[in-house]
Amino acid sequence: ANFRELFSFTPQLRRLDLSSVSLTSVPPLAIPYLVHLNLTNNLIQDVNPASADGLPRLRTLLLRANHLPSIPNQAWYRLPLLKELDLSLNPIKEITNSSFSSLRRLDSLRLTELSELERVESGSFSGLRS
Repeated sequence: ANFRELFSFTPQLRRLDLSSVSLTSVPPLAIPYLVHLNLTNNLIQDVNPASADGLPRLRTLLLRANHLPSIPNQAWYRLPLLKELDLSLNPIKEITNSSFSSLRRLDSLRLTELSELERVESGSFSGLRS
């Protein structure tokens, strides 16, 4: 499906639920007013930073229960308003001090049930608000 074309007719859309639809990657979306994106329970293995370009107002990103082996921190730079992030139930192996460093407005971070987590670097959460 060409998601960019599909959602070009809904530029005022604020919430989008694409959970459990077998996505293998984050679709490139150009929805300037979208604030909530649910991609839970898909097959996503990586997040291309360019996928975030059309989502300048995104505040909630739910990537729970996908196949992410690492934290896609390069995408976060393009989501400066992100306040809520859920990466739970992914096969993430490592959390580094750059994993969340650009998420200055983050209020809620969920990292539950990371059964393959092997390493958490010192200072990994130091840039986040308490």
